[in-house]
Amino acid sequence: MADKGAEIRADEAVSPDEFRELCRTHDYVIDATGQPSLSVRTFADAGAYTGNIVALNADVEGDFAGLVSHPRTFFEGYVGYAWLFPKSETRANVGIGWAGEERPDDYFAALSAACRRNGIPVPDRAETNVYTIPRVPSLDPAETYRPERNVLLVGDAAGIANRYQGEGIVQAIRSAYCAAAAIIEGRPETYPDRLYELMQPEYRLAHLMRGAWVEHEDPELLAAITRTLDGLTVEALTRSPRRVAVRLLRHPTVVSVAPGRGMLSRLHEAYTDNWEYTRNGVIP
Repeated sequence: MADKGAEIRADEAVSPDEFRELCRTHDYVIDATGQPSLSVRTFADAGAYTGNIVALNADVEGDFAGLVSHPRTFFEGYVGYAWLFPKSETRANVGIGWAGEERPDDYFAALSAACRRNGIPVPDRAETNVYTIPRVPSLDPAETYRPERNVLLVGDAAGIANRYQGEGIVQAIRSAYCAAAAIIEGRPETYPDRLYELMQPEYRLAHLMRGAWVEHEDPELLAAITRTLDGLTVEALTRSPRRVAVRLLRHPTVVSVAPGRGMLSRLHEAYTDNWEYTRNGVIP
């Protein structure tokens, strides 16, 4: 990018005052600073986000030859899960996340215990990353473009991530392309609706899956969902929500929750685009 005239400053913090100046002196500012975003913190809107998932992950070394094409997820008895995503025959990413209100007192101790229970190498604490991930969607889509400040939010800053496995890189890239296209066309005001449409399949499935947790709070159901998704690649979970839905609907334990009034209500909400947020605001 530098050869195209971009100025790149690595490992440089931006203060709120500097951010305000960037907004004042530039036509557009792309905020990809995570949740809560720098723009939200700068302009005292931190309460705009509605929820988060806490996750830890790290790369470990071991014998993963038999798992290279088979990502694993492990139900841990709460709203969340642990995982093993092989990167090669000798290296894998391991982690654990919490999507509900119940959180451990010691996150790393919980990760270590989950690794030992599931026969996974325990990562070094110094090499373990801790993230706050949007509990999708955790920001009103209308707030992803602030015309009065020339700011477009992408990725975690925009409150988007994959609800059922926490993936955020693909969503960040897709939203960045979406924002860039709107700017190039000279129509940045179309970005929120474009992003909304782009994320619609994931939001629909996320609303239904959250219903399985909220309406039932059944550990066996949560375990069944985790087992049903086990083995799907990150790409399939992120880019093929219909494939995920089909797999879930074929599982007898998961299907058994469908007749409930709460789930039927959520099904209606999902397919009339009434999840946590709509274009007109928050759903009660």
